[in-house]
Amino acid sequence: MESMGRISLFADIAGRPTRTVDGNPLVTAGVVAFNSADLPLLRSKTPATLPKWKHLTRPAARRAVQFLLDHAVVVSSVTVNRDTAQWAAALEDSDRLHAKIASQSRAKAGWAKLPIVLAYELLSRACFLALAHVLRTQRPQHVFAHLGATAIECDVVCDKEFSADEDIEVFTSFWDDKHVPTEALWRLGYTVTHPSVTVTTDDDERLLMWADIAAGMCHSARLPKPGRIAMPLTCTVSRRLLEPLAESNKLALDAYAFGTTYDDVFGEVMNVVRGDAPLS
Repeated sequence: MESMGRISLFADIAGRPTRTVDGNPLVTAGVVAFNSADLPLLRSKTPATLPKWKHLTRPAARRAVQFLLDHAVVVSSVTVNRDTAQWAAALEDSDRLHAKIASQSRAKAGWAKLPIVLAYELLSRACFLALAHVLRTQRPQHVFAHLGATAIECDVVCDKEFSADEDIEVFTSFWDDKHVPTEALWRLGYTVTHPSVTVTTDDDERLLMWADIAAGMCHSARLPKPGRIAMPLTCTVSRRLLEPLAESNKLALDAYAFGTTYDDVFGEVMNVVRGDAPLS
């Protein structure tokens, strides 16, 4: 079995995944992929004075893009539009599920609340988009010529969008082997593992700053009319700054309208929630 270099994905969210869609229904997850072997060097190259997205100036943004051009394997971004009928329906199911859990246990069960479910979904989709880009652009030519598979180790580091230990545990469980589509990846010539999944802050992991900037810039690029939302850069400026990444095939973008149902996520549990049977 061949082995590709280990990849580390750093992920953050721009825009607040709140219950309401007033003002701005968009939320964006951004991911920066680095070669894991480069992380010590990249940490040393990350300026101590690097501003967060909300304080970013145009010159600082240009320097950030140049850093990503020089060092990132790919920058990926996924934006969701929550202004859909499915969002309203999911809110109702979220309230039902959370109330059912609260009535039968003392667990806070933040993982059942829709804003956190959306954060899980967005971060996962943006990470998978980054990984897909890596597979596509760095795909070994021999994969279809020989039996066996190419092994890929992919670490995941997410900014702390949820703080409760239970919520973090649920998120990290998404990356267990049982949730990886092993058979499908094997047919494509790959085995993918996630040896390390971490939820932390950019104070403890400075490389998350690059994900914060990438998420913010990609979010801004989707908002020609941000309304009352304060943006450090305009939509036009953000799009222009992202162009070198796109031209270098280091930018992967996706967007979708929210359509997830609580039945998709929680399955038979929702049948129980809508009836009178207790949760087991």
